[in-house]
Amino acid sequence: MLGIIKVEQGKALVVSNVASGLIKVSFTGGLIIPVVNKAEIMDISVQTIEIEHADSDGLLCRDDVRVDITVSFFVRVNRTEQDVIKVAQSIGCDRASDPRMLKKLFSADFSDALRTACRELDFIDLDTKRREFRARVREILGTDLKGYCLDDCTVDHLERTPET
Repeated sequence: MLGIIKVEQGKALVVSNVASGLIKVSFTGGLIIPVVNKAEIMDISVQTIEIEHADSDGLLCRDDVRVDITVSFFVRVNRTEQDVIKVAQSIGCDRASDPRMLKKLFSADFSDALRTACRELDFIDLDTKRREFRARVREILGTDLKGYCLDDCTVDHLERTPET
């Protein structure tokens, strides 16, 4: 029995041919032949990953001021067939939008980019030039995010780390 699967906005249909291993991606839907095809839906919509550095884990600025910072990163699976396949094969369709999995996948890269960008600015500049800071973080991260793309990042919290 044939099945038609429609895909809503922000999702992708990933169809694997069981016999050949060939994978196809559709952003609108497709015809599925049970037993021959395995179909999975992947959420490719924007997901939020929050990275926090505080207290002894606070980041150092160029002027050696330690800051507590919380930054939200907005990522999504890049809407190309190649990137959807890359994500499906590396982490799976179900886990592609799992917040815990995404944090595990990107935490080190995002923290490193924040650490690098913070070291390039004095504390006062970090506070007053947030747009430049965000642009620098995106520049450091680049475009190769394992099939994902970074839509934006925002500084949610920024303050000087209290001295103890």
